[in-house]
Amino acid sequence: MPPAVGLVFDSSNSMWRQIDGENKVSMLRSALAASFQSYDGKLDMALLTFGQQEEEACDAVKTVVPVETLKAAKFSAAVQQEIPGKGATPLALAIDTAAEAIQASTRPASLVVISDGLDTCRADPCAAAAQAKAKAPALTIHVIAFDSRSRDQLAGLSCMASETGGKYFAAANRAELDAALADVMATAVTAMAPEMAATAKPPAGSEPAAAEKPSSAPVGETKPEAAESAPPTAAEAVARQMARAEPVITGTLRLSAALTADMAPLTSGLVWRIFPAKPDETGAFQVIQRSVGASPVFQLAKGDYIVHVAYGKAGATKEVSLAEGENTQTIVLNAGALRLSAERADGEPIPINLVNYAVYSSEQDQFGERKLILPAAEPGRAIRVNAGTYFIVSQYGDANAVVRAEVKVEAGKLSDAVVVHHAARVTLKLVNEAGGEAMADTSWSVLTPEGDVVTESVGAFPTHILAEGTYTVIANHGGAAYSRQIEIKAGGDGEFEIMTGEKN
Repeated sequence: MPPAVGLVFDSSNSMWRQIDGENKVSMLRSALAASFQSYDGKLDMALLTFGQQEEEACDAVKTVVPVETLKAAKFSAAVQQEIPGKGATPLALAIDTAAEAIQASTRPASLVVISDGLDTCRADPCAAAAQAKAKAPALTIHVIAFDSRSRDQLAGLSCMASETGGKYFAAANRAELDAALADVMATAVTAMAPEMAATAKPPAGSEPAAAEKPSSAPVGETKPEAAESAPPTAAEAVARQMARAEPVITGTLRLSAALTADMAPLTSGLVWRIFPAKPDETGAFQVIQRSVGASPVFQLAKGDYIVHVAYGKAGATKEVSLAEGENTQTIVLNAGALRLSAERADGEPIPINLVNYAVYSSEQDQFGERKLILPAAEPGRAIRVNAGTYFIVSQYGDANAVVRAEVKVEAGKLSDAVVVHHAARVTLKLVNEAGGEAMADTSWSVLTPEGDVVTESVGAFPTHILAEGTYTVIANHGGAAYSRQIEIKAGGDGEFEIMTGEKN
């Protein structure tokens, strides 16, 4: 079968937000139209979207155009017809659906995923990408994170690229979106069929962008630098090492891991990888063997090795000298667990579908940046991490109800962290008179006293969760703008009406 590209784009309500005075929906439509024109008739493509539903749903990924030869006019028209809705962001499901739509297991294939948010359906898109790659070894996933305000948090999307050998870009404006899209499409067609890349031209004014290199190294492991030339396969690396060792003397390595030195070994949830102690001639460390289980047994040539064990987001590395015969090693993870939950200032628990957590390291680099440990931590579930202090970012709703806090995790213990949000759920209405009927086709902007945009939406009854404070709400309807100042108190849920007489 001919190679194919599956293009998956975000149609959730947040795509109405503006960047430099233009909403992201309009930017994306124009960028895609230019890309479609460049590759018109030159490859097979399927077009999929998510988030376009009127109600939030985690089981809906829409195939807009099934896989077929790319026709620029048809695909551009299809994108124009997709109106962002209030749906969820089921990225993991989108990967599965798109890979199946283009029959990735039967042909060279690439997915291009464009999203302005993380998975909101408590699924793991990183694992979904890895599973898709296992089913379709020739599949590559490229990711474009499209938003100007959440660059650090959206870096969590990069795992989909790193798991499959793809590229990751963070686009904060139209120019960066054009450049990223030009780069990933050129990369996709070059990898699938070089002759297609030779005849296709990137959109006018677009230059290939510099991809942000995603990291796939587990906690506790420093990932070796990639060599410029293609590294040998794991089998080739083993063969070279065995060839250098004459005669070959083998030993048995039995492994186990414990949270602390005085605790019993763990009985499940462990992933093991064995590396040579020294890099090969390319400068890379190749995985020699791997295993999943509590007590793996490895047969290895006598010599020095690096053992890495992962337990959730916790990990530990140990150098081992393997002698002839039986060798037993227990690795201490020095790890515990973190469980997150959130409540409002009045003590009311916040439903898990309304709050998102990102877990960062507490340390900052020379640029003041923190390492992202987990982009979408599941509330109420124990997260396995190494002992230490972590920086938590909790977002309640889709606006500015954000709390940042440090939490400490002790080895061998479960640490519960409850985040308290001082915020309220508000509904906005544009009416002709008090208590009147809400006007449809209204676009909304909520601004800080300094004029910064907090959130934007479209509809008759938009609902947002806002942090305590004073805001200016602007409603645009029929070419006219109306505004009102509102005061938000913690727990003060309510409805705010803007009268058509309150013009700017």
